[in-house]
This record gives sequence, C-alpha cells and structure tokens, in this order.
Amino acid sequence: MHAARIAIQSLCLCSLLVNIACEGGQSNDAPPRLIEGGGIGDGEIDGKVNIFVVDGDGESDEAIAGAQIFIGEADEEAIEGVTDETGLLTVKDSALSGPTTITIVADGFVTSTWYGANGANITIPLNRPNDTEDFGQATLEGSIAGWADLPEPGENHFVVGLLGYSQTTDLGDPANEIEQPSGVGLPPNACIRAATVTECDWSLVARDGDVALVATILDIDTKGTETDADDTSEVIGFAYKLGLEVEDAVDQSGIVLTMLDRSEHEDVAFDLPPTPTGVDTAGVLLGIELGDEGILMLGLADASMTDTLLAPIRTGDFADATLRAIAFASNEADEEEDGRPASAILLRGITEIGAAIDFGEWMSLPSNLTVSGDEFSFTAAAGAALSTADILNSDNERVWSMVFLDDRTTFVLPTLRQDPIGTGDFDFSVSGLDDEIDLTDFRIDDLEDTLDRLSTNRVSFSR
Repeated sequence: MHAARIAIQSLCLCSLLVNIACEGGQSNDAPPRLIEGGGIGDGEIDGKVNIFVVDGDGESDEAIAGAQIFIGEADEEAIEGVTDETGLLTVKDSALSGPTTITIVADGFVTSTWYGANGANITIPLNRPNDTEDFGQATLEGSIAGWADLPEPGENHFVVGLLGYSQTTDLGDPANEIEQPSGVGLPPNACIRAATVTECDWSLVARDGDVALVATILDIDTKGTETDADDTSEVIGFAYKLGLEVEDAVDQSGIVLTMLDRSEHEDVAFDLPPTPTGVDTAGVLLGIELGDEGILMLGLADASMTDTLLAPIRTGDFADATLRAIAFASNEADEEEDGRPASAILLRGITEIGAAIDFGEWMSLPSNLTVSGDEFSFTAAAGAALSTADILNSDNERVWSMVFLDDRTTFVLPTLRQDPIGTGDFDFSVSGLDDEIDLTDFRIDDLEDTLDRLSTNRVSFSR
C-alpha cells in the first residue's frame, strides 16, 4: 500500500531457515505480532525484524507459508528467508538497523516490494493478479411496492428503476463489483414503467453478509429518436429495503422494496474545484452510510451538467444514517481505458447539508512516469503522504506491486532468481494517497478508513 536509508552493512550470509540467527544481538527484541490487515509497528528495526506474510484478498489474514522474503536493496546481497506455517519469518542480524527494503515472492500472488520499511513487526498482505476474492454471493428476487401505480410517463419518456446492493466500506473490494446477468432488453436488475409496458420482477446478484437494497428511479427522455445518443435521464426517486441477511449460495425471493414519496427526498448540492492538470471531466457519487449494512450508492452527477444530486431525507429508516460523497476527475477521452489518470476526494460521515458540500482541493496526479531499462522513476503527487506503484501486464494483471515508505521516486527492482515480469508490453502505474500516517506505525485497514484524497497515473513500456 498505498532511496531508503538502509543501514545493512557487512551482511552475513544466513541459511534459508524460518528463523534466521546471525552473529550479534539486537536492541529491539520485540516479540512477533501479526498486524491485522497489514502494517508496521512496535518500534524501529534494530537487530531484529518479524515479517508476517498474509493473503490480502481474504478476510482473515490467512497465513502464506513458504513465501520467499528478500531483505536489502537491488544492488546488495540480500538476506533471504522463507515463512513458516504461520506466515512468519524472523530475522536476527546486528547489521539490520533502520529502514530497509523487503520483497516477497509467493506462488499465485503478486510479487510485492516495500521500500523503506522500518518496524520491528511488519505484516505484508499479498494480492492475486486480478485482485479477485472468493467472496459469498446469492441471487435475490422481488418487486417494488407501488410500481404499477406510477403515473404513465409523458410522450417520449419512460421510467426505470435500477437495483443495486449496499457496498462494503473496503475500497476496491471486488464484492462491490459483482457483474449482473445481461441479455436482450431490460436487464434483470431493473423495473420499467412506460406507456405500453409495466414490469417489476427484478433479480439481482448480491454479496453475502448484512445487505441493504436500493432502486434508483430515473425518468429517461428519448427525445423521440431511435438512437440513445441524445437520451437524457433524471433521478426522480428511490425505493429501498434494509435489514437483509444474505448467505452464500442461499437465494431469496419475494423481497419487496418500499418506494419513497416525492416529499421524502431532498437535493444535495456540491461544489467542486477546477479539475487538476491532466484530466478534463469531473463528477460526484453520493451514498447513504448504514453502518454494518454498508453504503447504498444513490447516483452519479456529471459536474458539467449539474451541481446537485437527489437523496432521501434522513428521517424514519434513515434517521441515523450519514452521507458519503466521492468526487472524481478523469479524462473523458480515456473512459474505456483501465487505470486512466484520475484524482478522487472522499468525504465520509456527512451530517450537515444546509450548504453545498465543499470538496476542497484535488490531489494532483503523479507525473513524469518513466521507465529506462531496469530503472523506474516518477514525481510523486503533491501532498501525498504515501506513494504506491504497480506493474501491470497486457491483460491488466498486476505482476509487481510496490509501496514507498520513504521519499524515493527512482528505483530499480530487486533481482530475483525467477523474474516475475518477463517480457512484453506493460504499464507502470503510480498512485498517491493523502492521509495522516506515521509510516513506522500504521495499519492498512485504518488508512482505508481515513483516506480522503488519492490520485493515479500510468505510462506504458516494453521490455
């Protein structure tokens, strides 16, 4: 996540054991401690380091046994070791002092390097190439109360209700992006009210756990043309269902959503700064934070067309809810490109909306991304407390991930016995994260809960 001052001198060549003991003692003899979700803690490295390697795509920090660990810079002879059945490698060496570079290699996982890591206990989560997770899911079916009683839309108009399930609070959680079945005509997770047809028997694939459902109701104007290129849409309301418990592979039917009355909605205004250099379009996503049930995402606004979004009034079932607003800036021309340059601002726990939501300033993009032979370099996003990077192959799969816990912006990847990258066409992607963070004492999960600005950029290269 997402040059080190390494004081490894006169490295002794240690055997590939789970616990490596070299000559000399240590001043920080902290006992091994797994940091849930990944992170660093328990004081600076001084003669000893405990490194746990866990599955970052799981929910329980499952240990990765047999992971190879390399400690040291690319131009140094590395200290090497292998994790035991608990995912732990302990290294004792009097030459270990202060920040160091740690590289992890494990079958089936993306190779990861943390530059400038400095903690007596370090837990490094590894991800799979596609960042996928074996999460539970089930099919939910039902209707929306009162759908058939909606007024008949005007000429060239029809009304659609698009169903979605509440998202988890984990940024980038693949459980939030379940692909819904599709086919010819109306998608299964939608209802329609038109002059000649009224249908509302929806079907939705949702994640497991505590889940809420929302139907965003839109009035679509076809302009009387056959093409949909000139169609416009307006959010006119919502329907919802709270308190569902979804079990993996246990389908449910007969779920009825409650439609809010028009008087139970309000406009939420927002104020966005000019887009940062390198991007040309901006928008806002709005959601309702429901605690254990996650976040109900309500709608998306194109900032070039409007500065308001519709939301339920927070009374009744939503009396204790807060709002979450996400502003994003990207390049419209790059909309179909994976990892297009982008900047985002995340505001949580919004309770006061008497005035327009003020998002403050965008984070600038990482810039000057270059790859020259085996050397990579970039200019960090201004104000970033932490930079991360990925190397992605032509299938957009990550093959190497990096976290920069020091101020380096130029680096050479460590030389490993088996090259994780290979040859071909690749992308070098860099992200900047803005957060209050002590890089010698943090949990990755805590960063995700407090992160409020981030940006990303990428460049292509071949090798």
